[in-house]
Amino acid sequence: MKKLLFASTLLVLSTPVFALEVTHPFYLPEQGGVASFTTADYLYQNTDKSNFKTTSKTLKEEVAVGLTDTVSVYGNISNTWLDLREPPYTRSFNDNTEWNVGAKWNIVQQCCWFVQARGAFGIAHDDISSGDRQSITAGLSAGYQFGSVLGYVKADGNFPVNEGKEDNEFALATAIGAYGLVADKVALDGSFENFYDKEDNTKDWTVRLGANYLFTEKLAVGLFGRYLLHGSEDASGYQVGVNLNVAF
Repeated sequence: MKKLLFASTLLVLSTPVFALEVTHPFYLPEQGGVASFTTADYLYQNTDKSNFKTTSKTLKEEVAVGLTDTVSVYGNISNTWLDLREPPYTRSFNDNTEWNVGAKWNIVQQCCWFVQARGAFGIAHDDISSGDRQSITAGLSAGYQFGSVLGYVKADGNFPVNEGKEDNEFALATAIGAYGLVADKVALDGSFENFYDKEDNTKDWTVRLGANYLFTEKLAVGLFGRYLLHGSEDASGYQVGVNLNVAF
């Protein structure tokens, strides 16, 4: 019996890695390949208790390179233009720029199972803070393919390196979701998300829905949206955006 289990394990580990479409939650560029992920979004949030309103526009570009078929390195840059309004007369504007470099590893990508580990180092700069904020992000995802539908869970923690480190501040994002293809051309993705920020002592619950049209397995354009189901301080809000995924 032990020999049979050992042989089965070797068979799974030696099975060739199969290609995934560029919209798949566990997609990584193949060895020597390059992939680009571009997003643009608009966000609105209102805090009912204080009537504090926030709107923002974000543009983000990420480029990933495959070191092997299951390991990739990536870098991204994003800029967020914030418009902050606090009644009765206060209004301020803030630009926030972030850079991140990191790596992703699909530890398991065989048959029906997926497991991915990832980590990154980031720097954020805005017009309000006196200096740049540095942080480390670590995450883990797992998924299982139920026929044509992939169910998955994921968690990502963000930990400060300089500002906030002495207070053990951190942020944690978790999600449970499902992904599937319709007629091999339309990719649908939905998830239920939670975001906890120790610094602000906030905990938000959101639902995310996305749809992509695949021209090929390596080219897709899509729309996505988030709705804030329950926010700290009775906050409400939404986010809408567009994305372009291209692999070379």
